Amino acid sequence: MLFIDIYFAKEMEYFGAKVSLSVYFYNFIRSHNILSKNPDKTRTPRTPALYAKITDCG
Repeated sequence: MLFIDIYFAKEMEYFGAKVSLSVYFYNFIRSHNILSKNPDKTRTPRTPALYAKITDCG
């Protein structure tokens, strides 16, 4: 998993870059099941960014 890799950064610059990538992955790429439920009991894969209407691609 991507989150485990941040602990192996040797320098602070790399650590910051890996944390930024982890946050980006979590919010813009990974779909969350709880956000995917529709009122009519169907599922539409959504990321937190889609749910918050920060982005509209998807």
